[in-house]
Amino acid sequence: MKMESLMLGSILLQAESAIAALNCSGVVLGSLPIRVSPSKTPVRPRAPRPSMH
Repeated sequence: MKMESLMLGSILLQAESAIAALNCSGVVLGSLPIRVSPSKTPVRPRAPRPSMH
């Protein structure tokens, strides 16, 4: 159950990071505004890596 919780937490964190990045579109960085667009293709979660234990 712990692995599922970690994966869900990771997915939620990535979603929050993506939303934060989209909200930065138009912000001036240096002297130019940055542009952030949503992906046109779906992003699939990676397969979990085998444990190294």
